[in-house]
Amino acid sequence: MPVCPCESTTAVEKTAVPAAARSSARTAGTLVLSILVAFFPKCPMCWAAYCSALGLAGLAGSPYMEALLPVLVAMLGFHLISLGKQANKVGYGPLLISVAGAATVFLVRRYAPATSWALNGGILLIVGGSVWNSLAMRRCVAVK
Repeated sequence: MPVCPCESTTAVEKTAVPAAARSSARTAGTLVLSILVAFFPKCPMCWAAYCSALGLAGLAGSPYMEALLPVLVAMLGFHLISLGKQANKVGYGPLLISVAGAATVFLVRRYAPATSWALNGGILLIVGGSVWNSLAMRRCVAVK
């Protein structure tokens, strides 16, 4: 009876192929991850530049804003919770400024949507609180 060619290989040869495939997959994954980290924005100004370059700054005029509003509110809530957790390290200043900015944005959007200067002021307060928190965290790390 003829021997099947798949059974003629040794156990070492059978395990060598998947190990080589795992190694190349790991290398490819590392390469993709490093490219993503290189191009992923890491600061608020970089996010603004990417959004501007990709045309996301005009998102407010899209017909899907009603669907995106809960997502944006959840992200703002996550931001405020993050600042609240770090308040014992850096103080309550960044949290209070960001809360004031969030309140300004919500009140202006609700009661005076035509005043863009007030809306921009609220956004600047949120960004200012975030930047202040980042700088204070750097100072806390540098002191340790």
